[in-house]
Amino acid sequence: MDNLSDEDKKRVHGILKSVFDGVLDKVKVIERLSESLENQMSIINPKVIDHLKNKCSNEFAWLEKNGKMSEKNGEIGLEIIDEAKPEAEKFFQKWEACTSSNDFGLKKHFLDIEDKTAKLQKDNEACINSCLKSMNVEDKILFSCFSSCINNFFDSSKVIMESSLGHIRSIDSKL
Repeated sequence: MDNLSDEDKKRVHGILKSVFDGVLDKVKVIERLSESLENQMSIINPKVIDHLKNKCSNEFAWLEKNGKMSEKNGEIGLEIIDEAKPEAEKFFQKWEACTSSNDFGLKKHFLDIEDKTAKLQKDNEACINSCLKSMNVEDKILFSCFSSCINNFFDSSKVIMESSLGHIRSIDSKL
């Protein structure tokens, strides 16, 4: 957008404002889904951590004995004491293997979501850039182009978030 004239920037700004005014309901849906995801994660994280501590108790006991563990926002931090560092890698790999096979696919799910979100962001940026390249068309055609990009972005974001919520709820029912 940097290479647009001031007049074209004004035009794009006005059109995008109209597009965003038209998707406010979708923005609200995404906000509600985001809050719901946050709430579900705050509920499920402690349960998953307790589950992993039980399923991987030998590895956890070694890590607890030989490290300083901290738990914050559902994540476990670990600093190994100096005397145990030579064998730490072996136990950490055991811990990783055990947790990966007992986390109900949660880590993999969120890595997949991260990939999907990055692709969606990249695709949306390409879509918007393609609209910007066709500035010589009527406003209604430009509006339609931007509207298509933005609507697709929010619709796809909603699908991704609903999928995540479903996955989290499914895991919660197993704990």
